[in-house]
Amino acid sequence: MIPLRLFKVTGESMLPSFRDGDYVLLWCWPKRFRVGQCVVVDHPDFGIIIKRVKQVNADLSLVLHGDNAKHSTNSERLGRLEKNAVVGLVIGKVGCP
Repeated sequence: MIPLRLFKVTGESMLPSFRDGDYVLLWCWPKRFRVGQCVVVDHPDFGIIIKRVKQVNADLSLVLHGDNAKHSTNSERLGRLEKNAVVGLVIGKVGCP
């Protein structure tokens, strides 16, 4: 199985990095995460969403946030997520600019 997947961005929470309708390429077997990376996660309350890593905790859980604070759920509402909630690490944008 190839550990790559396409994901379609919906909403405005990641502007200006990603727009509604953009496609991103995901690496589905990431082992480590760094602050500033974008990930797609399966959130228990919000479903499949794309966010940026704000903090990596000692227990390897992640604190996430959107780039566009005006149109994004804040990290306090998102809470900490275990790394097994990560669907994939964004490794690039696909298609037209």
